[in-house]
Amino acid sequence: MGWRENSMTPKNSFSALAIALLFAGLSAQAATLTGAVHSADGKTMEGVAVSARASDQTITTTVYTQQDGRYSFPALADGQYAIWAQAEGFDAGKSEQALSGSKNVQQNFALKPLQDFTSQLMGDEILAALPGSTPADLRMKAVFANNCTGCHQANFPLQNRFDEKGWTTILEFMSRTNPFAAIADPNNFYSPLVQSYKEELASYLARVRGPASAPLEIKLAPRPTGAGTQVVITEFDLPQGSDPSRVLNHNGTIWSEGEPSAHQFRAAHDAVADHDGIVWFTDLTSPDRTIGKMDPATGKVTGYKLADAQGDSVQSHGMGVDKDGNVWFTNGHEGTFTGCNPKTEQFTGYPRPDSVKQGVGGTVGIDVQGVLWSETSTGVINLDPATGKYTAFDDPVLPTESKAGTSTYGVTVDREGHAWFDESGIDRVVEVFPTGEIEAVALPPLNPNYGNDRDRELTRTILMGANNTTPIQRGPRRLSADPHSDYVWVGEYMSDQLARIDIKTRQVKEYPLPQFSRPYATAVDKNHMVWVSLMNTDRVAKFDPTTEQFTEYLLPTRGSEARFISVDNNTNPPSVWIPCYRNNKLARIQLRPATGVSAKSVAN
Repeated sequence: MGWRENSMTPKNSFSALAIALLFAGLSAQAATLTGAVHSADGKTMEGVAVSARASDQTITTTVYTQQDGRYSFPALADGQYAIWAQAEGFDAGKSEQALSGSKNVQQNFALKPLQDFTSQLMGDEILAALPGSTPADLRMKAVFANNCTGCHQANFPLQNRFDEKGWTTILEFMSRTNPFAAIADPNNFYSPLVQSYKEELASYLARVRGPASAPLEIKLAPRPTGAGTQVVITEFDLPQGSDPSRVLNHNGTIWSEGEPSAHQFRAAHDAVADHDGIVWFTDLTSPDRTIGKMDPATGKVTGYKLADAQGDSVQSHGMGVDKDGNVWFTNGHEGTFTGCNPKTEQFTGYPRPDSVKQGVGGTVGIDVQGVLWSETSTGVINLDPATGKYTAFDDPVLPTESKAGTSTYGVTVDREGHAWFDESGIDRVVEVFPTGEIEAVALPPLNPNYGNDRDRELTRTILMGANNTTPIQRGPRRLSADPHSDYVWVGEYMSDQLARIDIKTRQVKEYPLPQFSRPYATAVDKNHMVWVSLMNTDRVAKFDPTTEQFTEYLLPTRGSEARFISVDNNTNPPSVWIPCYRNNKLARIQLRPATGVSAKSVAN
């Protein structure tokens, strides 16, 4: 049951001018590109990102140098290529090469060190470099991290310097601004917590990132090593929804240019691969595209517009794929679900009756029966597409503790069909039983020694949401369940940890991630590996539950701002998709065999 959304038809499409034949199945006559990277003093460099992009293309392929400093690309199509090598603290090495036939092209780089590489820093690196030798400074670093990284990475504002008046003006604007609109409301606070900390925070920032501040003592994150280099990352530039001929130029590709502004045209928020490998993405901000799809073989992007009463596109946020390959997304205007059959491109909307007061939130969870779930401001809601019926489940705690909007974010469904969602502002993860019963799992309290009475009072009196908390909170974000084990995995955004909840015993075990990396979303692949998007750094983490070890993969772009991560289990090994929200790219991670650098090591 549901109405046909006839107005949702292809809006625009964008095609790369040539096909990048990247992988082994098409490599018999394809060129290979190999080489080595050294520093200017002749030392080999492991973990350097080496990228190649054909002229007039919107597809960039990146590999990483091995322990001996060598790199090797998968098979590349004929063409004229720009090639560049990047490592933090060094100027980028740049070259051009013509690839054709079965020719093996060798391109070596010698990278020169930079005296000032602040613009290259990732968010976690620059935050870690801020002074924090006293409890007062540690507290302000946590306040900044907990309230200024939910809308952007820390390196975006901190790559600049302002005096106290300048920082006060910025904080005043941010406290009143919806980050998706970038228009301040003079009569209301979007973030009352930022307003509460404004004077303390402006004073601290003026001291540590003011015109006369001392240089930061920077400790760079280690470059990838070992398994972290055994990866091919392909980035697909997305065009603007209203202008399919335009892609973003300053998009973080060259690290020394710094992190780009999001307001040129950020778009892709969530992205999932359908059963044929086509990637669908939600568009949270475009005036002319609700969702889009991208063919990884060609880079071709097709946009679809679902119009509201004024003719503007309906915004979408969350997305998922059901067992039959149908794509589902959230309708931000109506608080409902919309489904798409990828083969027929038919869209079906499901109106919510007036009797169901709470609308669909920003995320999508799908159980084995095809029932859709999402969070609401007071709990969760589901839709059975077979009947068109919505059912809401309220947590009785939320109407009393949520004083100003929602503190819920993220939803998943475990192997037993129980939905789980988190309450970011009060550090709880909640299980919803098929009977409608609700039971909460409280995360262990976080009591840093630099939290004070004012922080505790603000925690008690002001709603803590997904983007804003005091220094004494964990802030669980988007979560996922392993469909073949008894675990739910949660990114503890504010405490930089991955939490595992046993659905049988309800015990919580936490695994630390790099400080200030900010784990935002999780996804579990068919091999039980847990993938984590790290919002405040340009890295992605893979967690092996058997060894309880993380492997980190460096993304080739600054300002990726990954708010979502998904796995395509139809490939072997699984492919991982990351929508890079700030710079409007889709990134695909493909693992190579541990033996290293063969050009045939990744199959499409």
